[in-house]
Amino acid sequence: MIPAKTQRIAQTGVGLRIFYADPGDLKPHEESIYERIQQVRLSLVKTGILRRPLIIDEKTGVIIDGTHRYEALKSIGVCRIPVVGVDYLSEDEVRIANWVRVYVLKKNLDVDSRSMVDLLAGVRGVDVNRIGKALVVSIDAGDPQKIYREIAFLEKNPAFMNNVDRIVFRPRINYLVLRRTPSIAIIPPPLGKEDVVKAGLSGKPFPPKSTRHLTILKRLELRIRVKELIGDLCS
Repeated sequence: MIPAKTQRIAQTGVGLRIFYADPGDLKPHEESIYERIQQVRLSLVKTGILRRPLIIDEKTGVIIDGTHRYEALKSIGVCRIPVVGVDYLSEDEVRIANWVRVYVLKKNLDVDSRSMVDLLAGVRGVDVNRIGKALVVSIDAGDPQKIYREIAFLEKNPAFMNNVDRIVFRPRINYLVLRRTPSIAIIPPPLGKEDVVKAGLSGKPFPPKSTRHLTILKRLELRIRVKELIGDLCS
């Protein structure tokens, strides 16, 4: 059992609150990938152990890291979830970054710049450049929610996805590799912490793999037995 207390982590020297939260009080800022939820659920059922707590903004309950664990635990029927509470907006312990989405094309297919602009017609500030065999699409303006919704719509559009072999998520572009690979790389505009909190509180989370949070807190292991999160032990 994790009591509501402050616990200090030697590696960071940062005081943290580690406690149980009601699943209904937690708010994802990003959608989940169904297959990943099932993988996490299978691991939880097989091992009976939850290794890492979720990281949340303690003021709002918005989940910063651990959305798939959250959904998997809910599907098992837990009534409490161990979390690390941080002051997300005020502290620098958790930093935010973006993923570059690289769509690797099938069979050396080519996509021209105009068709790419047309596919993202609802987004302002689209700049398309050809680098070798690849197109690099930079988006530098507009409402983040709308932009990521347009990207999510693109990923559900058969006219586009039928030409895609796979989607690769990268922290940055490797131009030497990209120029040799028939592909389309989309660089979304940077998101701020305020965007993350707004998405969680509004009930309109970003599509999967929209944000990338960097923090040493992800190394924290508690190894909680799943059965301690279910049933009579919650009362």
